[in-house]
Amino acid sequence: MFDKFGHMLHIDFGFMFEIFPGGKMFKFERSAFKFSYDYKLLIDADGSKDVYNKFLELTTQGFLICRKYSETIMNLVTISMYSD
Repeated sequence: MFDKFGHMLHIDFGFMFEIFPGGKMFKFERSAFKFSYDYKLLIDADGSKDVYNKFLELTTQGFLICRKYSETIMNLVTISMYSD
């Protein structure tokens, strides 16, 4: 998905809902958010940490907004559980 500025965004809904290639498997992640060292290198390649710190700030804001609308989000997820 691309935003109006051409930035690429990817949300792995399969990971979020624990759906894996080949069907559902019972594997539980210990962390609520998956972020690898490679992602950090991509976000802040020059090592200044400015872009990475901005990423942390915006990610935190995003999670707080999701929390505010959590009931609506859960209703949408619940509805989608029964669709094929």
